[in-house]
Amino acid sequence: MNRAFTVIHALGLMLVVFSITYIMPVITSVIYADSPLFFDFLLAMICTATLGSLMWLVTRHYKGELSPR
Repeated sequence: MNRAFTVIHALGLMLVVFSITYIMPVITSVIYADSPLFFDFLLAMICTATLGSLMWLVTRHYKGELSPR
C-alpha cells in the first residue's frame, strides 16, 4: 500500500505542474475576448490544481523511490 501512496504523491505533483500549462489558453482567451472559453479554461485550471494539491498534500509523508519492476 505504501507504493500506491508514493505513486499518488507523484501523480498529484504532476497534476499541479499540468495545471500551470493552462495559463497560455487563459491568456489567449483574454486577448481575443472570448469569455466563455476563459471561464472554461480557468475552471479546468483551478480544478486540476486543487485535485493535484490535495493528492500531493495528503500523501506528502509517502515520498519514496519509484523504480520499474
